[in-house]
Amino acid sequence: MTNNAIKYLKPPIKLAICPPAAEPLLFSDRGISALLSVVSSPSKPLAGADVADTVVGKAAALLMIQGGVKRLHAVRLSEMAIPALDASDVEWEAEQIVPFILGRDGKSMCVTEQTVADISSPSEALVALQKRFASAN
Repeated sequence: MTNNAIKYLKPPIKLAICPPAAEPLLFSDRGISALLSVVSSPSKPLAGADVADTVVGKAAALLMIQGGVKRLHAVRLSEMAIPALDASDVEWEAEQIVPFILGRDGKSMCVTEQTVADISSPSEALVALQKRFASAN
């Protein structure tokens, strides 16, 4: 698999999105806030895109599937994300697979993983995450 976004994934960049025939989108933010805003964008930059991300949990995977990502390279991928990715058209690879993504406390499961733990539909995940982030603000 050739993923054009991998070359951009160098500190401080944590998320690189290479839409077809467009300039790459590069983000240094932690968490899925950047991905959540991109998947909600009317220009649909994830459709057919190559994506490289340092940390991909089930929440991020479902958002990428919802957005129509073509190829994904994850430095760290949650086992919880694998069934969703395998059931999708996303070509994916991971450098490291972990049971789940840790929260910022370094001990418990990430809140976005918890939010989508029982969700398998990408569109339902988008709505749940939008609600989760709206209530956090």
